[in-house]
Amino acid sequence: VELGVHRHTDTPVVVDPFARENGYATFTVGDPGSGKSFSAKQRFIRSVAHHEDRIGVILEPLNDWAGVAEALGAQRITVGGTLGINPLEITPPAKQAREQVGADASPLTEKQERVSSFLANFFAQRGVSLGDRRTTLELAIETAYRNAGITEDVTTHNRASPTLRDVIDVLEELVADADAFTLRTDAEAEKLETDATWLIDQLRPFAPDGQFAHLGRQSEVDFAAEDLIYLDLAQQEGPVGGRTTPVMQMLISLVYERAKQ
Repeated sequence: VELGVHRHTDTPVVVDPFARENGYATFTVGDPGSGKSFSAKQRFIRSVAHHEDRIGVILEPLNDWAGVAEALGAQRITVGGTLGINPLEITPPAKQAREQVGADASPLTEKQERVSSFLANFFAQRGVSLGDRRTTLELAIETAYRNAGITEDVTTHNRASPTLRDVIDVLEELVADADAFTLRTDAEAEKLETDATWLIDQLRPFAPDGQFAHLGRQSEVDFAAEDLIYLDLAQQEGPVGGRTTPVMQMLISLVYERAKQ
């Protein structure tokens, strides 16, 4: 990618950041109005234009990159918006990605852990302690994937992913028949029923009429098919936090999974 002109020789400076031995991260410093944003946009456009396999992700709060995103046809996602995004969405890893990990790697287990962490952070942001109910939540998440026919076999990961509403359905089944989910003793049933009842109430925001209804249904954007993604923070007033934090965590996780492909 052409970065500019050499200060002393006036020759073009061309760098492939991903071919550097000491890493590909860059940091731009300059006085206000010196062209930091302009040069960053130029590098970004040149990078994605010159490399067909390159994935571009824009994350910014001032709407300053909207023109670039629109010109490049990026998928725009407003953080805090209402676009349907499924935190449980799982896709088959690319062949190259599978070859780079060990034979005992489990994309499904990794995904389930990410979902559990997302919900734990969601509860924490609301001042709610998940505590030892996490075990019951993890059971419901695992069951939702199993009910969808998704297993450790990566060829099943192209099936329709379960949603948080499917998890709520499993919790409802737990309340109705906790004995069917016990591991060893009948004494577990009472705790499972109590936990499931509490979790159903706490997951109410993901119901069709809830505050986070868009996170309770299937995704309306195919992350696996997008090479350019614009995460727009313009709707978020002030510093990122509160209700936006778990959403940002989820979006970055989905983008990261896309990048691994």
